[in-house]
Amino acid sequence: VLGMRVDADYVQDLPPGGIDHELNKGRDIRRRQVWLRWDEPGPHAGALTIDQLIRPEPADRRGDIYDLGVHHFAFWVDDIDGVIERARAGGFAVIMPHEAPTHYYGEKEPSIIRSVFLYDPDGNVVQCDQRA
Repeated sequence: VLGMRVDADYVQDLPPGGIDHELNKGRDIRRRQVWLRWDEPGPHAGALTIDQLIRPEPADRRGDIYDLGVHHFAFWVDDIDGVIERARAGGFAVIMPHEAPTHYYGEKEPSIIRSVFLYDPDGNVVQCDQRA
């Protein structure tokens, strides 16, 4: 409908105590994640990520990661260390800085992406990604 292509479609288990423990609040998460992209050129092409919570049943409240609706926003950045520094200086929680292989982003050429999650003043989760 939107002219986007599916770049990744997979099921992921996120157990309590794993890398996502600060985001999933100790829940045993199983989700389906789909990455959709337009045919934009360049390393910062926009993407839409859609999650389907498989386990547990979605909570009926705003703000828990992986629940129904929009659970976070993601942006490509050129200086993730600067983002982290400014977030900490502003008193914002810096969550789960990490590196991940690009296949999780639906990309075929293997490389690494550095990521961090932040909470905005309204409690929304904001993800920032930088190519390593």
